[in-house]
Amino acid sequence: MVDSDIKIFSDNIGSINPKHPAFNLLEMEIWELIEKFLRTKKSIRTQQSYFTDLKFFFEKYEIYDCKKLLNYYSNYELSDMINDYINSSKKVDPQDPNRIYNPRTVNRKAYSLSSFFKFLQKRYKLNYNPVMFDALNTPKYSSTNSINNEELKNILNFLKQKYENENNKIKNLRNYLIFCFFSFSLRRNEVSKLRWQDINKSEKYIQVLQKGNTTKLIPIPSNVYELLLEFQTLKASLGYIGDYIFTPFNNNKTKTINKPISPDYLYNLVIKLWNEFETNTQIQNIYQKINKLQNKKKYLNKKLKLNKNIEIEEKINNINYEINNLKNMKKEILKNNKQISCHSFRKTFVEQAILRGDDFVQIQNATGHTNPNMINYYQTINKTKHNSINNLDNFY
Repeated sequence: MVDSDIKIFSDNIGSINPKHPAFNLLEMEIWELIEKFLRTKKSIRTQQSYFTDLKFFFEKYEIYDCKKLLNYYSNYELSDMINDYINSSKKVDPQDPNRIYNPRTVNRKAYSLSSFFKFLQKRYKLNYNPVMFDALNTPKYSSTNSINNEELKNILNFLKQKYENENNKIKNLRNYLIFCFFSFSLRRNEVSKLRWQDINKSEKYIQVLQKGNTTKLIPIPSNVYELLLEFQTLKASLGYIGDYIFTPFNNNKTKTINKPISPDYLYNLVIKLWNEFETNTQIQNIYQKINKLQNKKKYLNKKLKLNKNIEIEEKINNINYEINNLKNMKKEILKNNKQISCHSFRKTFVEQAILRGDDFVQIQNATGHTNPNMINYYQTINKTKHNSINNLDNFY
């Protein structure tokens, strides 16, 4: 009789037949098992990637020993847990629920777990792989909208003028600087966590913590650097002192402002300011009307808490109706706008760098990509307009 023919679990659920190879797992910590698995992988990068994915999975479900893992395995619970883990790692586009931002990351997590359980099947004769996952489609090129060089200059100029000409200088300067850092190809998580202490003042660059807990060095153009120092001084004069460059100006929930501005806030801010730039007067008027109505609603809600009154309730309902109408108007206006997100600036950076003739090493130093194929993924410039054949006109 070969090992694979021996019944794994005895009649009592969770107890393992001593003659089966899986019996050797009972006294093993989960980290020991992961280490054995990783030794089968030759690439250090693959080992690091698999370790991270497995670590997150086992910590999420507090599985620290193989006995607990086998118990879930024997009860056929692992498949549901794995599906839950994989689904929770999906980043869905708020504007399009069918679009997954990170299909490669999701697929990699699934492959990591599948490879791990294949190892258990082969080495310890476990009789099924609990990973049941259909790989997500990974497009050859990014479908994110980019903006051209003129649009980039215009949006930055629009934000700079708001800072120079409007009253709320600290907020408008912050917004301008945020867009500057996005134009340097930074991701929103990276912009969120920028710290004052990471700026090298003598050489004018900032150290950026990126995906995979690695760092990259981003040079800061002189004009942006001067405005950054002005922003720091302005924040300090108004009492906003903290570690992070971009922090909330108020926090009604926890009252804590010495924390990084959230990536979700940055996402919404970019969309809002881009749409304001695209349809300047119309959208601005709508936002102003909505803000006034929301402030009025807050006031009426406070009154309602003190005194239950039908008239106040009717006023609040009318305000809600007006706000919904304004939001619907805004949607109609925005239908014709180009849809832009934080990542649009990263794609724009790559495209413009290629058009300038920058080499891949220069581009990778800015984007932080370890694989040059990812640069091609973002490069979706017009292949007929930017084509060497166009330089042959003089021959004919």
